[in-house]
Amino acid sequence: AAAAASEGWDVVYLGADLPPSEVLSAAEQAGVQAVALSIVLVTDSSKLVEQLRQIRHGLDSEVQLFVGGAAARQQTDELRTAGAHVVDSLEQFRKELRRSSEQP
Repeated sequence: AAAAASEGWDVVYLGADLPPSEVLSAAEQAGVQAVALSIVLVTDSSKLVEQLRQIRHGLDSEVQLFVGGAAARQQTDELRTAGAHVVDSLEQFRKELRRSSEQP
């Protein structure tokens, strides 16, 4: 959230451990251009992938889904398969946000 705010994005911080339905509801209410999730610990990777698929499916195709964090880097292929754009670092996330801001 702080990285996106520092890049000039309006940020809605939702907190930790939200179910996909709450993420989607907040995204719809706020009319977002991107959703960013940080994955720190995974206890059930198949559940994580399914939840990311639910989020990706529930978002407008124009809305980007960014995923980062220590656990995301360990499951990059699975998360990409679920439709997420995996970022390896805050710097990469900032670059992706800048690139998104430049697009019409």
